[in-house]
Amino acid sequence: MQEDRVRAVLENVAEPVEEFVMTMDELREIAKKPRPTTYIGYEPSGPIHVGVLFTIQKLAKLASLGFHSIALMADLHGFLNGKGSLEILKEVSLTYWREVFTTLGSPDIDIVLGSDYQLTADYELDMLTLSQRVTARRAWRAMSMIARETEHPTVGQHIYPIMQALDIIYLGCDLAMGGTDQRRIHALARELFGSKIELRHEKWVPVAAHYPLVPGLLPGGKMSSSIPKSHIAVHDPPEVIRKKLRAAFCPPPGDEQYDEEGKLVNPILAMFKMVILPREGRITLPRARAA
Repeated sequence: MQEDRVRAVLENVAEPVEEFVMTMDELREIAKKPRPTTYIGYEPSGPIHVGVLFTIQKLAKLASLGFHSIALMADLHGFLNGKGSLEILKEVSLTYWREVFTTLGSPDIDIVLGSDYQLTADYELDMLTLSQRVTARRAWRAMSMIARETEHPTVGQHIYPIMQALDIIYLGCDLAMGGTDQRRIHALARELFGSKIELRHEKWVPVAAHYPLVPGLLPGGKMSSSIPKSHIAVHDPPEVIRKKLRAAFCPPPGDEQYDEEGKLVNPILAMFKMVILPREGRITLPRARAA
C-alpha cells in the first residue's frame, strides 16, 4: 500500500522530482500512515475545465488508496484575488463545483468551504501572527505566479499566500498538492511551520507535490477559465469539444513538443498523458493500413 500511494502521488509530477516534491523521504514517511490527509485548493470561479479534471482525478485516486482527500473550495481566496463576490463564489462552490467533483471524481472527496473556518478568531489571529514574519516582498514573490492582477497588487493578494499556508494545518494535511505555480507558496509554508513561531493551531512541516499545468489549446499558455478558446469545459457538448480540438495548437511532427523546461507544449498530448491515460490505463489507436 505504501508504494502504491507514493507511485500515485508521483504519477505525472513535475520534473526534476527533487525540486517539485518536498521531499521524497518525507513523502514515503507519510505514505505509511493509516490515513494520511491531502488537499488541493481551488478558486471556484468560471467553468471547470480539463486542466482541473486532472487534479480531481488525482484526489479520487488517492482517496481510493486510503488518503483523506480534501478539495478546498477557496471562496475567500477567490474573493481576495478579484474573482467575484464572496456570496456568488460560495454558491458556485456548493452547487456546480461540488457536483462535478462528486460525479467526475469520487463521492469520497471531502468538499470543504474555505470561509467556514477562515473567518474564525483563531485563524485570523494566526494569519496576523504569520504576517509579522513575512515581508511584503516575500509574500508577493510567492503569490506573483498565480495572481490575477500583477501590475498593481492589492494588500489582499499579499495576504493570500499566508492564508494558503495556514490552510494546510487548519485542514490537518500531511500532503499539499498543486500546480508548479504553487511551489513558492508551499516552500513558504514549510519554512514558516519549521520555525519556532507560536500559533493558536498546532503546526508541522507538510510535504508538497507539484504538477505541470495542462497547456491551453491556444499556443503559449495554460488552460484558463476566463479564456473560452483555451480550454475544454467538462460540460461542453461533443460537437463543441470536436471543434475546439480541431482548432487546437498542435506542433507538427518534427517540431519540438516540449519547451526549454521540459514541459509539454502540445495540449493534445498533454491531455492524453495527464487526463486520459491515468483514467483509462490503456488506449489503442488503430492505424490505417498502407495501400
